[in-house]
Amino acid sequence: MKKEYLDYLENEVKLRATQPKLTSNDHQDIECLLCENIFSATVKSKVTNHRKTGFVGCHKCTMNQKLVDIRSRNINRLKEKFDFEVPEIWKNEIKLSGTNKECGHTFTSKLGNLLNRGVNCPVCNVEVKRERCLNNNERKYQESLVYKKDFDLYRSIVENETKKNYKEYKHILNPDNLPRVLAKAGNIGYHLDHIASRSYCFHNGIPPEVCADYRNLRLITWKENVEKHNLVDEEEIPEFIREMVENVNRV
Repeated sequence: MKKEYLDYLENEVKLRATQPKLTSNDHQDIECLLCENIFSATVKSKVTNHRKTGFVGCHKCTMNQKLVDIRSRNINRLKEKFDFEVPEIWKNEIKLSGTNKECGHTFTSKLGNLLNRGVNCPVCNVEVKRERCLNNNERKYQESLVYKKDFDLYRSIVENETKKNYKEYKHILNPDNLPRVLAKAGNIGYHLDHIASRSYCFHNGIPPEVCADYRNLRLITWKENVEKHNLVDEEEIPEFIREMVENVNRV
C-alpha cells in the first residue's frame, strides 16, 4: 500500500492500518486513533467513506459525530419556534420547559413530542382539539335533525339553543349557582324551565330560537316542574312572546 495512502488514513481519517503491506481492498484489523478501538475493515472503504461524509475515526466515533449533528439540527429546529434552555442530556424522554415565540405560552413537554409530532404549542393544541370537538358535535347535531320532523325537530332546536343561552346568561338565570338535576323527581334540585312551554310556542308559531330566549327561561324546583304538566299561565308568558303570538294570530 502506498505511503501517501497510509498517511492520508492516519492524518485525515484518524485510523491506522495494522498490516500496511496488504492492499487497500484486503480486510485487516484497523486501529482507531481517537478511541483505540480495533475493528476489521478495508482501508479503501474507510477512505471512501471519509471523502463522502467527512466523518473521522471508527464506527463508534462516527455514530457519536452523527448524534452530535442530529442534536445540533434538532436544537436549531426548536429554537425557531421556542425559547428554552438546552438540556445537558438529549433524550426523547427529557421534559423540556419552554415558551412559544408566536403565542407566548409557557409549557412543559417531552422533547420527543415536540420533535416527532410537529406540535407548535401544547396549550394551543388543547384549544384546537376543543374547537374540533365542538365542530364535530355541531355536525352530528345537524345530521340528527335530518331524521326528525315537526315537533321533534322543533324541540331539538329549542333544546340546543337553550343550552347555549343558559351558558351565556347563567349569571342572570342562576346567579346563586343553584344545583340543577336532570331527573323529573326524586332529587333535590332545580330544573331549567321554559315559561312559555315548547309545546305552546310550537303550536303558536313561535320560532324555536325565540322559545329558547333567556327571557323565557327560569329555574324552578323539580316538584314545580312536574306539577306544571306543560300548562301555561297566560299571565306569566313574557311580553315579547305574547306580542309575537298576537301578531301571528292576526295574520
